[in-house]
Amino acid sequence: MKFLLRTVTKSTAEPAIFPSRKPRTATDGQLAFDSRTLEMRNIKAKYKLTAKDIVQDFNENGIQVSAPSIQSYLQGNIEGILKKTKKQGEIDVVDQMLELFREMDARMERKYGHFSKFSMRQIIDGWYKQLGITSGSKIRKLVEILKMDYSTAFLWYQEDRKPRSIKVLVECQETVDRAQKALKAK
Repeated sequence: MKFLLRTVTKSTAEPAIFPSRKPRTATDGQLAFDSRTLEMRNIKAKYKLTAKDIVQDFNENGIQVSAPSIQSYLQGNIEGILKKTKKQGEIDVVDQMLELFREMDARMERKYGHFSKFSMRQIIDGWYKQLGITSGSKIRKLVEILKMDYSTAFLWYQEDRKPRSIKVLVECQETVDRAQKALKAK
């Protein structure tokens, strides 16, 4: 076992020895490269979901699960344990979680699929069109409406990079929709 030498901050203290920890990675479980684990990760990445987003979706659909549990499945740290159920007999818990991810994927596709079909640049250009922003510093006008940081929106557009979570895009789209309605009402 490796040890790290760490000094305690008190001036009179002697150096203390603590065992070093193996750094954890997102793929350190036994099933890290199992096709089911990879499919779950791909679904998460497709919509740029966080574990918290997944938990929220599952909870909204009557499935009680915690973020650490989701992370364990995504890291491949859950072995294919057979769980006995009255209706289905024995079922592999990894297969069961994959099925829940597939159901979530179908819900997300219905709800957010249009965001995955377009680049961030195309989405922002659509917002310009939707709001009638045609000249001047278009990005500055947009960030005023979205109430967001200029540099963030600029990077999204210049680097054609989407936000870390799809929920941010949804909130931006809702704000643009409200602003469009307000413009039409004038």
